[in-house]
Amino acid sequence: MTSSSSTSRIYIFPEYLSPFLTLLQLLAVGLFAYALLQKDLLEFAGLRQSKSESKLITDGVYRIVRHPLYLAGIILIFTKPEMTLLDLTAAALVSIYFITGAYIEERRLVSTFGDRYRKYQQGRHIETWMISELGVSSKAPFRGLLLSSDCSAPGITPL
Repeated sequence: MTSSSSTSRIYIFPEYLSPFLTLLQLLAVGLFAYALLQKDLLEFAGLRQSKSESKLITDGVYRIVRHPLYLAGIILIFTKPEMTLLDLTAAALVSIYFITGAYIEERRLVSTFGDRYRKYQQGRHIETWMISELGVSSKAPFRGLLLSSDCSAPGITPL
């Protein structure tokens, strides 16, 4: 069995960034909790059958982000103060799972709600994780950050 501590470290955030990482983690947990409260918790957990008429949620946090649960999960995964190769591999696989889930969910929601959902999608671009009303556009400077070949970032110590 391989543990995270037995693989090589990719990066360690400096100690002075710890309050920032903690704040990001708390915001992600808050985002997750707020989004979850807008859903039927028993239905979400699979303990109750889906109602015959599903409701399209477009208010609250869903007014800003189409997939807040996935976004919160990805934020939590990548705000780990120390990232090993195994952690990064797991984070990448979980992120791919979330992004694939968002894509499949988008298709299901368009199929279920049609033009109502297409109208809701406008202005909430999937490549920027559906953040729209915070002034972030699809031409944001960080749009391709995760695909960049430049892995250096200020304040992060690569190992």
